[in-house]
Amino acid sequence: ILYRDGSGLQRLAKGTAGQALKMNSSANAPEWGTIDDTFGSKLLHISEGTFATNTTNSWTKLTLSVVRTNEITGASLSSGVITLPAGTYISHSSVVFYRTNGYNARLRNTTDGADLLVGSGGHTWTNPDDASTCPSFIVGKFTLSAQKNVELQYFIDASYNQTTSQSGHPNNLMLWKVA
Repeated sequence: ILYRDGSGLQRLAKGTAGQALKMNSSANAPEWGTIDDTFGSKLLHISEGTFATNTTNSWTKLTLSVVRTNEITGASLSSGVITLPAGTYISHSSVVFYRTNGYNARLRNTTDGADLLVGSGGHTWTNPDDASTCPSFIVGKFTLSAQKNVELQYFIDASYNQTTSQSGHPNNLMLWKVA
């Protein structure tokens, strides 16, 4: 590979297996280096398919039960409580609501009693016949300074008693540890 620097054309020799072309730390010349695949290789995916939305009028733990993928060392699930090690995380999680009036979801650090991320909220029902299924998306980035217990929680002002079908409404906690 030929590139031009302040003194003219320079040649960059070939790299080794697994390396990628990137800019050096001064951003003035190309170099070979390793690819950072942190985002793609440290996923925690937990889901729950059985969930009937009922009026709560308070924040309620969503009891997640199925670990689909756990590539984060030190992360675990027990009785709907997720234990996460210190680090920075990106969330793309969702909780699905059906026939509810006033809903929301959040990711809560229950060790410290602090919200990590609050999802989108809304309304999916008007009595007697109007109904739709809508998710609350919990998307964002947060950092934990030490190991913490975390819950996926939901809030509903009012709801219509429902019967779930096809394993209920799928809910997903998806976290990537990025640092």
